[in-house]
Amino acid sequence: MCLHHVLRHASKELHLDLRFFICPICERGGCRKRKAKVKSRRETPEKSDDDEEGHLYSTRCGYILPRKLYSCVALKTLCVSYAWLNVPESINLPLLETMRLTGPGNSGRDIQRLISGCPRLTDLKIEGAPNLRTLCILDKRLRSFALRCCQNVKSVPIDSTELTTLAYSGAVQPESLLSLHGGQKPLGEEIGRLGRFLDLFAGTTHLHVESARMGASMESKHFTSSLTFAGLTRLDLTGCLPSDGAANAVRRILEQTPKLECLTLFLVPVPKEPDYGYYYGLQEEDVDEKRRERDGDDLFTTEDESMFSSIECLRRRVTTIYLVGYNGDELTQRLLARLLLGNALVLERVCVKLVKQKLAWQLKQKHDIEGWFVSKSAKATFT
Repeated sequence: MCLHHVLRHASKELHLDLRFFICPICERGGCRKRKAKVKSRRETPEKSDDDEEGHLYSTRCGYILPRKLYSCVALKTLCVSYAWLNVPESINLPLLETMRLTGPGNSGRDIQRLISGCPRLTDLKIEGAPNLRTLCILDKRLRSFALRCCQNVKSVPIDSTELTTLAYSGAVQPESLLSLHGGQKPLGEEIGRLGRFLDLFAGTTHLHVESARMGASMESKHFTSSLTFAGLTRLDLTGCLPSDGAANAVRRILEQTPKLECLTLFLVPVPKEPDYGYYYGLQEEDVDEKRRERDGDDLFTTEDESMFSSIECLRRRVTTIYLVGYNGDELTQRLLARLLLGNALVLERVCVKLVKQKLAWQLKQKHDIEGWFVSKSAKATFT
């Protein structure tokens, strides 16, 4: 009833946040789940006399949106979670600019009709929509688009003329998933490797790459992309460093960012993995070969170390480095930090967030890190 009252009396502009439920976005093991407690059952409240539009509760989605919402000309922001959209045949949302859809229970066709009925939409985020398979956004010039945990989506063509932010969370897909139109460099051929997928973002200035293994697949023989992030000035990398060979993956990324100024490493602890290889009848050599096939070789030679000194951005551009979650007891973290700090010739600022340890250990890490500086102007802060 309150929502009906708001819609009825909205005048100049209306911003609606109807995210009443907090649930896991994705149940698949490969996606990160939200840390939230979800009640297995929700009580069904009685239907009110004023609820002529069918504002009901269901066991799968929290509520059904009233159809009057879709004729509210003052609506500028709509955020909805775990609801039936209840999209009517006619939609009149001429001012809607921002839309957030989390866990919609509707078909992909309903989601498409809703988006198509918002002529001024510039900021769109869709997450946890299992029924969404195709989505066309060629009739709008979005500035921001995010697609998270929509595991069944196959094709999303987008007009990228004014697109400044594109966020994607899920399995690495071929180019046929996200096709950008209207940009300076349209891509035509189908691709399936990570490097070719990153081609979509070759013109960006800020890139955040998160993977279980930092720089995963960059040293693999399958990574054949020769892209260069010519305009990239800020790079964030998230992942663990399970072996010295992972440092080569980071090096290869930095070689493709000649104008990089700020580098942030979110260092994740190396997980302790059970040995499933023998349980499934695989020899240790077979397991290692499969991993090398996927991620590249773990070997790190003196020649590899010397190649860090020729990275253009470290020699001339990088002024700020953040090391978040640094643990000097992990040898690869220590190796990579030494190589970065010891070759950053114009470094000015280093921010290190250490893992929780005793004071004596933290002081040792501080002493080691400051001893690796080659730039005389570099200053460090530790937290």
